[in-house]
Amino acid sequence: GETWEDPSSLLMSYLQCSLDKPNDHSFVYFRESPGNASSWAFVGNGFQLDAKYMPQQTLERYASTAGASRTCPHASSHDNIYGEPLEACREDGLVSQAGFWSRDGSCTEQAGGAHQLCVSRLPADFLAASRDLAAVGGAADERRCVGLGAFALYAEGRLGNITLRCSAIPATALS
Repeated sequence: GETWEDPSSLLMSYLQCSLDKPNDHSFVYFRESPGNASSWAFVGNGFQLDAKYMPQQTLERYASTAGASRTCPHASSHDNIYGEPLEACREDGLVSQAGFWSRDGSCTEQAGGAHQLCVSRLPADFLAASRDLAAVGGAADERRCVGLGAFALYAEGRLGNITLRCSAIPATALS
């Protein structure tokens, strides 16, 4: 798939012109057969996949003809990003209450939170740069779960010195 952030891109203009769809901003194609990667059929824009416009059996026929997979693997909060059992981020015997955790000491945040990145070391300026309260208190080298957005804000434009503990980051953090 291709997504265009720039509606004036040359490829978007080409598709709009060649398909005579000047107002479309998405273009959905299906393979005409599973073995032929070069033969594709334009079926409409993304809105035309809505059940109001395309019956389920038509969509099923397109997917079947294309040999499309019907199942997608789902990330598990019980596995880490390597597909192995998730390790706890909180260290045994931790006295400090710094950071956010699930009851089991992991960074899963199953209740809908976003503190899913386990860090082993946090730079002194992390709180000021990210506004993530996970950085309040505790020692700099104490493991803790930090927010995905806060990490992205902090890491943007920095080589940074945050040490991630990947074996304690749930696979759901990447989904």
